[in-house]
Amino acid sequence: MERLIDFADEFGYPFFLKVDMLRGNLETSKIENKTALLATINKAGFGPFQKNIRFIVSKPIEGIELGVDAWFNGEEFIRPYHWGNEVKGSDCCFGK
Repeated sequence: MERLIDFADEFGYPFFLKVDMLRGNLETSKIENKTALLATINKAGFGPFQKNIRFIVSKPIEGIELGVDAWFNGEEFIRPYHWGNEVKGSDCCFGK
């Protein structure tokens, strides 16, 4: 968490924060400032995994976010996949 907080100060606010594992603990969140960052990661409840979480940090970009959710077993991505797009700021996601 310390590395994330230091990185955020250098990267600048606002940004979107995602995790690449334990996804149910933290949905993609728009982080407006350091107070919001600390509240978001404390609320996530990562427990004993807290020191091993990898985060994805990205600048807000207007438009549509394309993405895929899939499980990887170490050799291949396992079906079914979820392909989706999200209209930024609308809380609306369409997927297949």
